[in-house]
Amino acid sequence: NYEKVKPYLMPSADDMPADWSSFRHYVDEMCHSSALHVGPEARRLASQLFEPPNPVVRPLYHWIKLMTAASLPPVLRDAYGLSYGPADRVAYQLGLVALRKSLPHLPQSIRYCPEYLNAQRRLAGQPGIDRPSDVWKRMFLRLLGPLK
Repeated sequence: NYEKVKPYLMPSADDMPADWSSFRHYVDEMCHSSALHVGPEARRLASQLFEPPNPVVRPLYHWIKLMTAASLPPVLRDAYGLSYGPADRVAYQLGLVALRKSLPHLPQSIRYCPEYLNAQRRLAGQPGIDRPSDVWKRMFLRLLGPLK
Protein backbone atom coordinates (compact mmCIF):
# COMPACT_ATOMS: atom_id res chain seq x y z
CA ASN A 1 0.00 0.00 0.00
CA TYR A 2 1.53 3.28 -1.15
CA GLU A 3 -0.02 5.27 1.72
CA LYS A 4 1.92 3.16 4.25
CA VAL A 5 5.20 3.71 2.37
CA LYS A 6 4.66 7.35 1.47
CA PRO A 7 5.82 8.84 4.81
CA TYR A 8 9.18 7.11 4.34
CA LEU A 9 9.58 8.41 0.80
CA MET A 10 8.62 11.99 1.54
CA PRO A 11 10.74 13.42 4.36
CA SER A 12 9.53 16.62 5.91
CA ALA A 13 11.65 19.75 6.17
CA ASP A 14 12.23 18.85 9.83
CA ASP A 15 13.95 15.62 8.74
CA MET A 16 16.51 17.51 6.67
CA PRO A 17 19.67 19.11 8.04
CA ALA A 18 19.24 22.86 8.41
CA ASP A 19 22.47 23.78 6.62
CA TRP A 20 25.64 22.38 5.04
CA SER A 21 27.46 22.18 8.37
CA SER A 22 24.60 20.15 9.88
CA PHE A 23 24.57 17.88 6.84
CA ARG A 24 28.35 17.27 7.09
CA HIS A 25 27.94 16.51 10.80
CA TYR A 26 25.18 14.00 10.03
CA VAL A 27 27.27 12.29 7.33
CA ASP A 28 30.31 12.10 9.62
CA GLU A 29 28.18 10.61 12.42
CA MET A 30 26.68 8.02 10.08
CA CYS A 31 30.08 7.03 8.68
CA HIS A 32 31.50 6.46 12.15
CA SER A 33 28.46 4.68 13.55
CA SER A 34 27.44 1.06 13.20
CA ALA A 35 24.53 2.09 10.92
CA LEU A 36 26.68 1.64 7.78
CA HIS A 37 28.40 -1.66 7.22
CA VAL A 38 30.39 -2.88 4.22
CA GLY A 39 30.36 -6.66 4.20
CA PRO A 40 31.94 -9.23 1.89
CA GLU A 41 29.03 -9.12 -0.57
CA ALA A 42 29.23 -5.32 -0.90
CA ARG A 43 33.00 -5.55 -1.50
CA ARG A 44 32.47 -8.26 -4.12
CA LEU A 45 29.84 -6.18 -5.93
CA ALA A 46 32.06 -3.09 -5.83
CA SER A 47 34.97 -5.00 -7.32
CA GLN A 48 32.71 -6.19 -10.14
CA LEU A 49 31.62 -2.61 -10.85
CA PHE A 50 35.23 -1.59 -11.41
CA GLU A 51 36.15 -4.55 -13.63
CA PRO A 52 35.86 -3.53 -17.29
CA PRO A 53 34.17 -6.00 -19.66
CA ASN A 54 36.48 -4.80 -22.42
CA PRO A 55 40.25 -4.19 -21.92
CA VAL A 56 40.06 -1.16 -24.22
CA VAL A 57 38.15 0.76 -21.54
CA ARG A 58 40.42 -0.24 -18.62
CA PRO A 59 41.78 3.36 -18.27
CA LEU A 60 38.23 4.71 -18.06
CA TYR A 61 37.32 2.19 -15.35
CA HIS A 62 40.51 3.01 -13.46
CA TRP A 63 39.57 6.70 -13.59
CA ILE A 64 36.01 5.96 -12.37
CA LYS A 65 37.43 3.90 -9.50
CA LEU A 66 39.76 6.77 -8.59
CA MET A 67 36.91 9.32 -8.67
CA THR A 68 34.79 7.01 -6.51
CA ALA A 69 37.58 6.49 -3.98
CA ALA A 70 38.19 10.24 -3.80
CA SER A 71 34.52 11.01 -3.18
CA LEU A 72 33.97 8.47 -0.41
CA PRO A 73 34.62 9.26 3.25
CA PRO A 74 37.88 7.56 4.33
CA VAL A 75 36.11 5.04 6.56
CA LEU A 76 33.96 3.78 3.65
CA ARG A 77 36.87 3.93 1.18
CA ASP A 78 38.88 1.73 3.55
CA ALA A 79 35.93 -0.62 4.11
CA TYR A 80 35.66 -1.15 0.34
CA GLY A 81 39.42 -1.65 0.08
CA LEU A 82 39.89 1.24 -2.37
CA SER A 83 43.34 2.77 -2.46
CA TYR A 84 43.77 6.52 -2.30
CA GLY A 85 47.41 7.32 -1.70
CA PRO A 86 49.48 10.39 -2.61
CA ALA A 87 49.72 9.47 -6.32
CA ASP A 88 45.96 8.90 -6.42
CA ARG A 89 45.36 12.32 -4.86
CA VAL A 90 47.51 14.00 -7.51
CA ALA A 91 45.77 12.07 -10.32
CA TYR A 92 42.37 13.03 -8.87
CA GLN A 93 43.27 16.74 -8.73
CA LEU A 94 44.66 16.64 -12.28
CA GLY A 95 41.48 14.88 -13.43
CA LEU A 96 39.33 17.61 -11.90
CA VAL A 97 41.38 20.33 -13.58
CA ALA A 98 41.08 18.54 -16.93
CA LEU A 99 37.31 18.17 -16.50
CA ARG A 100 36.82 21.81 -15.53
CA LYS A 101 38.86 23.02 -18.50
CA SER A 102 37.41 20.65 -21.13
CA LEU A 103 33.72 20.26 -20.28
CA PRO A 104 32.64 23.79 -21.25
CA HIS A 105 34.13 23.27 -24.72
CA LEU A 106 32.43 19.95 -25.48
CA PRO A 107 29.25 19.90 -27.57
CA GLN A 108 26.04 19.30 -25.65
CA SER A 109 25.66 15.88 -27.27
CA ILE A 110 28.77 14.70 -25.41
CA ARG A 111 28.57 16.86 -22.30
CA TYR A 112 25.03 15.90 -21.31
CA CYS A 113 23.23 12.60 -20.87
CA PRO A 114 20.97 11.88 -23.90
CA GLU A 115 17.95 11.47 -21.64
CA TYR A 116 18.48 15.00 -20.30
CA LEU A 117 18.70 16.42 -23.81
CA ASN A 118 15.60 14.47 -24.85
CA ALA A 119 13.72 15.86 -21.86
CA GLN A 120 14.82 19.38 -22.80
CA ARG A 121 13.50 18.78 -26.33
CA ARG A 122 10.14 17.63 -24.96
CA LEU A 123 9.91 20.68 -22.69
CA ALA A 124 10.61 22.89 -25.70
CA GLY A 125 7.87 21.11 -27.66
CA GLN A 126 10.32 19.53 -30.12
CA PRO A 127 9.49 15.99 -31.31
CA GLY A 128 11.94 13.11 -31.47
CA ILE A 129 15.24 12.48 -29.81
CA ASP A 130 18.54 14.32 -29.82
CA ARG A 131 20.24 12.35 -32.61
CA PRO A 132 23.89 13.32 -31.98
CA SER A 133 23.69 12.34 -28.29
CA ASP A 134 21.92 9.11 -29.20
CA VAL A 135 24.77 8.22 -31.60
CA TRP A 136 27.37 8.97 -28.91
CA LYS A 137 25.46 6.90 -26.35
CA ARG A 138 25.24 3.89 -28.68
CA MET A 139 28.94 4.11 -29.56
CA PHE A 140 29.87 4.43 -25.89
CA LEU A 141 27.70 1.48 -24.80
CA ARG A 142 29.12 -0.64 -27.62
CA LEU A 143 32.63 0.24 -26.44
CA LEU A 144 31.77 -0.70 -22.86
CA GLY A 145 30.49 -4.12 -23.86
CA PRO A 146 32.63 -7.24 -24.01
CA LEU A 147 34.83 -7.85 -27.02
CA LYS A 148 33.29 -10.23 -29.54
